[in-house]
Amino acid sequence: MKLNSLLIFISILISLISIEFFLYLDNYSPKYKNFSYTINKKNYLFNDNPKILNTTKNEKVILFLGDSMTKSTACSPKKKDFVNIIKIKKEKKEEDIKIFNFSDSGIGPADYINIYNHFKSKINHLFIVLYYNDIDIGYNDCLVYKSLEQDSFPEVKLCDLVLKNRSSYYNDTIIKKIDNFFSKTRIWLFLRNKLVNIKFLEKYYGRVSLNNDFIDESSIKNQQLINNLKYLKNDAKKNKIETTFLYFPDIYYLKELNTPNKIFEKFILIAKKNGITINSPLKTIMKKKTSENMSWSLIDTHANCDAHKIMANYIVNLINHK
Repeated sequence: MKLNSLLIFISILISLISIEFFLYLDNYSPKYKNFSYTINKKNYLFNDNPKILNTTKNEKVILFLGDSMTKSTACSPKKKDFVNIIKIKKEKKEEDIKIFNFSDSGIGPADYINIYNHFKSKINHLFIVLYYNDIDIGYNDCLVYKSLEQDSFPEVKLCDLVLKNRSSYYNDTIIKKIDNFFSKTRIWLFLRNKLVNIKFLEKYYGRVSLNNDFIDESSIKNQQLINNLKYLKNDAKKNKIETTFLYFPDIYYLKELNTPNKIFEKFILIAKKNGITINSPLKTIMKKKTSENMSWSLIDTHANCDAHKIMANYIVNLINHK
């Protein structure tokens, strides 16, 4: 009996290790050089070298700011992320154009303002690439907001509570904390990504808790995101910088319009009422999708390189028609 139990345990263990290894291979992407840069005591890892931007003189500079969707650690090593695709297309045709990607994983609108303020004297066209979770105001966001307030940026009152509780939408419930613990394994990431598409389980997934903030125009987070976009638009205009706001759609489940994309499309209408135009390639992606799941791997829901190609072509068309 003991021997049988041991054999069963060993076989289960071997199976789990094999699945973990398979998921590791499926998710693999090579490492590549990043450029560390500190602004207001916040350290960033950019795809492009800020020192080159600081030495530009007569070139027209286009700067992309976004989170991990725009940084794209999966596609960037082979320069198949949308910013590199645009860079290859535009810089070859127009030698006076220089394009930089100063996006980073885990950052949001507070960081976009922080980075923009630092480099605005060097840029001509600013692209802000938004993602569904940009409406959140978490602990790291508030650290940046506090540093911005020292430079006359309006106070974000919610931050006092957030900094006290060290909270964000990823850890504000017991279920999410349990999820964070099990997310250390690739098997759990795979299972969770499948379970999230089941409607009655959707509400337990971290990002979906942001839905109400997107819909409720009176919510603090909704108003703060609108105010952030207004700040960027108005300050850029004052400094004669062209500004384009974009939405990078959620591409994990494209069989139909998934919840994040439906909700963000409603927010685009709210932004429009406030004088902010957010360009969305969602219809283009739904039309030109190569599969119903355009994520990088079975456990990584960031966009694969086919999705980045569609995004790049959409943005090139935007630039050419301006």
